[in-house]
Amino acid sequence: EYLSEMNPSIGIDFGDYFLTNVPEQASRPGNGEILQPYQVKEGLDGLGHQIEPSNFVTDNCLIRKIEWSYTVFNPNTSKPRIGYLKIETMTNEIIEIAGKGVDENIVNSDVRHRLEGVFIITQFQMSNHIIKLRLCGSKNAQSFMDAFDYYSLWGIASSGMKLLKKEKQKVRRMDINELRIKKAGVKETIDEQIMRECHYV
Repeated sequence: EYLSEMNPSIGIDFGDYFLTNVPEQASRPGNGEILQPYQVKEGLDGLGHQIEPSNFVTDNCLIRKIEWSYTVFNPNTSKPRIGYLKIETMTNEIIEIAGKGVDENIVNSDVRHRLEGVFIITQFQMSNHIIKLRLCGSKNAQSFMDAFDYYSLWGIASSGMKLLKKEKQKVRRMDINELRIKKAGVKETIDEQIMRECHYV
């Protein structure tokens, strides 16, 4: 991230994020393990939220922010489970998923973890708690699009591409405003310095 900020042309900012301890491996259809984009949809009529696989990246796959907490039933386990998950999609939906069932020995940690940028879920499995969760993504929409073009990953549907371009423009406007504020601050500091120097002359 530091190198990308210093020199944006240094490479593509893109990576896999293993939120649970799953092997770093490609799809294994024979074992029922396939890495592919997942759509995240807000539940309707109280039927629960939908996290379902897709053959390509749609607007419902794109995630802006994700927060989670692990369970603390066994803090020394090599396979932590996620007891609480909150997803903010790029379609501005908020999806919250909590563990199912009642077990006095299983509680959620008070520590919240967070990722912000542009992400998609590529592996998801849940029983009473989330036992497999893997993401891939970038810090911004431009890097995400560059990565999908460079690595020949899944196709991006027109709805997804439209949303990514909209997010890119939004971030660009924010960066321009931030730059203007910084420039204004520098100018003000120089003016204050001149006033002080004139005062003492």
